Amino acid sequence: MSCAAALALSLHLFPGDWNAVHPSVRCDVGALEVGAFYNSERRVSVTAGRTFEWPDLWIEAGLATGYSYAPVIPYLRAGHDFGGGRHVWVLPTLTPDGTPGIVLGIEQRF
Repeated sequence: MSCAAALALSLHLFPGDWNAVHPSVRCDVGALEVGAFYNSERRVSVTAGRTFEWPDLWIEAGLATGYSYAPVIPYLRAGHDFGGGRHVWVLPTLTPDGTPGIVLGIEQRF
């Protein structure tokens, strides 16, 4: 098992007052990744999922808790790795009222 901390900054491409600073921790447990982060609704989310990687690209799919509109939600995030623990990502999402949107982020893993 290995664990890492990270800090992400996000830009929400839909209306609302969203948190843009997301500290997190993640651990690899076999093929499963489990973690926790401070989400866009200013709440703690717990996640479990898998990441599929290519040379510089990745797709992460899983489940997350901690959102006001459902006890557990699915998520799908795709990104580009720049090396040194730095990457950018995009996440399609729904707001609590069902409005679709996109979240863009940059993250540094430690």
